[in-house]
Amino acid sequence: GHRRYSGRGPFFYLQHRAAAGVATMPGLAGLVPAGEFQPTSAAYAALRSDADVWRCVMREFAEEILGRPDLNEQRGALVDYERESPFRELGLARRAGRVRPYVLDIGFDPVSWKAGIRLVCVFEEDAYQEIFRGMLPGSDEGHLELSSLVRDGDEPLPGMPFDEETVRTYLKAPAITAAARLCIGLTWEHREKLGI
Repeated sequence: GHRRYSGRGPFFYLQHRAAAGVATMPGLAGLVPAGEFQPTSAAYAALRSDADVWRCVMREFAEEILGRPDLNEQRGALVDYERESPFRELGLARRAGRVRPYVLDIGFDPVSWKAGIRLVCVFEEDAYQEIFRGMLPGSDEGHLELSSLVRDGDEPLPGMPFDEETVRTYLKAPAITAAARLCIGLTWEHREKLGI
């Protein structure tokens, strides 16, 4: 999941996943970004280029917030993370400390036998505004849960406030994935250390 600073305080996005056609959590709500840690293709060059958690996170942001097509299905060439938007902007912001990703934990699902990496990305407001300008309220993978559809021009849409009342509500919500609840709870527990 991710949180961002704003004049209204930090907030986060949940995505109500489509019931079909998605690799993870069909029909449930999960935090953005969410996805499979996998390369964009089976080509050896893609395996080498994409075997990076941050690059996977960037691809999911592009798909889930900016509505870009799923790169795992649409590409015939490698992603140019240094020059292609929004990867270039995300990478520059991370190197400048304007976006800070933190791994909260790595868990193992005994049913699916899959490891899950739960993380949070904390954005400074100006970086978030620049990178996610023109964001969409949904994509082929599902629609975002938003606190409002009102925005100024093409600025990013406001997510759910990251405050105690909202956190308590989502920690009890039955249609939220267990991973999302855990991520929200860990982020709330460590919010001071994360600078939120």
